[in-house]
Amino acid sequence: MTLVNFNFDANQLKALQETAKLNYLTDEDSPIKKGAIVICSGDYGQQFLQKYANMIKAGYTIPEGKLAELFTVSHGYSYCYLIKPQKLQSADLKVIYAAVEEAYRAELVQKKAEHVEQVARASVAMKLRQREEEKARQEAEELAAARAEVEALYAEELEAAKAAIESEAA
Repeated sequence: MTLVNFNFDANQLKALQETAKLNYLTDEDSPIKKGAIVICSGDYGQQFLQKYANMIKAGYTIPEGKLAELFTVSHGYSYCYLIKPQKLQSADLKVIYAAVEEAYRAELVQKKAEHVEQVARASVAMKLRQREEEKARQEAEELAAARAEVEALYAEELEAAKAAIESEAA
């Protein structure tokens, strides 16, 4: 039986966290999923510009080279995408990293439990198969012994019949 390693691997965790960080940096923030990108919007131009100015003062930034692509201004609704300040990103990433680690550790526990169950079932199946093989071997031995007894019984009767024929002929 080959032993499978279910030990915590810091390098694997770091890779998972880096993937989560890359996703975070390209995702829009929402109630469902944390992202570094936020939407700044307003119903009227002045409301939008005031909200935009406040967010810029708070440390939000425009994604590099994206100014023209990220602003949409219309008569009734305007919006743009901004990047969260580094302080907020760090706080989000701290929560994300903790969730990734928790999920990774839970996955290790789950995989170990599944492996233990699989190995235990295989062990029981092997033992049952060995018992069935032993039972079949014993039955075959008993059948062979019974066959030998029956053949011996008929052999004695056959010898007795031959002897009776020979004695009558003599």
